[in-house]
Amino acid sequence: MPGATFSQLLSSGVGETKRSLGPGNLLGFFLNGVELQFAIDPSIRGNYSAFVAKQWAGPEAHWIKRGSPLGSPWLRVAATSSGADDPDPANVVDRISLIAYFDSPGPNPGNARYTGATRIQVVQNFTGWIEGKSIATGNFEGLCDPVAAWFSVVDIVNGNWDGSADGGASWQFTGATASGTGWRDTNGAPVV
Repeated sequence: MPGATFSQLLSSGVGETKRSLGPGNLLGFFLNGVELQFAIDPSIRGNYSAFVAKQWAGPEAHWIKRGSPLGSPWLRVAATSSGADDPDPANVVDRISLIAYFDSPGPNPGNARYTGATRIQVVQNFTGWIEGKSIATGNFEGLCDPVAAWFSVVDIVNGNWDGSADGGASWQFTGATASGTGWRDTNGAPVV
């Protein structure tokens, strides 16, 4: 019994969750904040005792460059599919006719897999949906058909890649950082 419909993915400004959206840094991580919003048919509220936001992490790829961030070839350093990746309940807002959740995927350039990198691109794919706990059966049921597919691409470059300036690494987002609906290719090297 569908009753939730994906309505939009926000990637800038501030959404219903009151979190800053778009590229940002936090504790060494370079994150890409997004908010997914789902319209809820208020007529189904009487059939469910609880609503939860669900998410699945799909295929992802981690690419790096060593040497010139522009001219060096891309090297694949990791590619995984993580499985269940539900949003933290503190990142979910239920407004009766709308449920929204916040997520912020992205890499920490200090991670050992990125050793020696001058540029890092992480492509991550996800699906999100809403489930309701049926009053009749006590079971959680998916309420979205279809689920929302979305992606995050974080592309960062070390502005001090050649070591000419004092102070070590100086990581910055590039214009290739993006998020949106659908999934991105994780097999081929980035084209940037």
